[in-house]
Amino acid sequence: EFERFKICERGICFNSNDAEGLFNGLNHLAADKVLQDKLGSRGRAFAQSNYSKSRLFEDIRKLYREL
Repeated sequence: EFERFKICERGICFNSNDAEGLFNGLNHLAADKVLQDKLGSRGRAFAQSNYSKSRLFEDIRKLYREL
């Protein structure tokens, strides 16, 4: 367990308004290249699958089909 932060699926988590938790998490992440790559890849994959143009267009098509 880390001090005032935890590693999540796509980043670091810390309590709201917890500057020390943010600082500790960022320092940990800055020192761990493997973790940077892993979280970066997961974040990129999530963004591409949930926020891409093709996904938006498909959501709009589905909406119009339902109307």
